[in-house]
Amino acid sequence: MPTPTQVKLLRVIEEHKVRRVGAIKTTEIDVRFVSATNRDLELEVQRGNFRKDLYFRLTASRSSSRRCGSGWGRSRAWRGCSSPRLAGGWGAARSRS
Repeated sequence: MPTPTQVKLLRVIEEHKVRRVGAIKTTEIDVRFVSATNRDLELEVQRGNFRKDLYFRLTASRSSSRRCGSGWGRSRAWRGCSSPRLAGGWGAARSRS
């Protein structure tokens, strides 16, 4: 991810505000981020390719769940997830209780 994009993402995470393209005012947001990568971010931080402050923000609430899709083909990737919502598949009908 380019450094300018990392700066913008960090600002959104810290301030909980975004400004739409062409807008004058900022909008407050309440979101949670789910991120994944195939790179070793600790190594990327050491190399200077990834911002240390953004790395710590993203890993502050790191889940210790099993890595989804490790060693499987694409068709079985979500079945190995520990999250029942993701393991159910995309577009599957869910009952609301």
